Amino acid sequence: GRDVAVVDLDHDGQDDLVVAAPMADRQLERMGTPPGRFLVYRGPFEARDYDWREADRVVFDVESEPNDVFATTFAVGDVDEDGQDELVVGSSVWGPGQVGMVAWYDDLL
Repeated sequence: GRDVAVVDLDHDGQDDLVVAAPMADRQLERMGTPPGRFLVYRGPFEARDYDWREADRVVFDVESEPNDVFATTFAVGDVDEDGQDELVVGSSVWGPGQVGMVAWYDDLL
């Protein structure tokens, strides 16, 4: 992954792990799955290697176009001021104009 965050996304008192993978598996693009995704792993964790197939949630944008780069980076913060953190995802190259895009997620787990 390119970017990593530790945050309690499901508000259970355990840290969860989010990993950005903006260039994830371009071969999947040929099968209709857009490039770029982020992975969410529910905590608690033990010290070991984790495979992307073990992720509790794999998020990619279904509206991606070829050459878009979804999930370049992200941040965590209370965007909507409800007292709970959301995940804000940035994409550096997006759409026909190849401009940036930002989206936030508040119900991932």
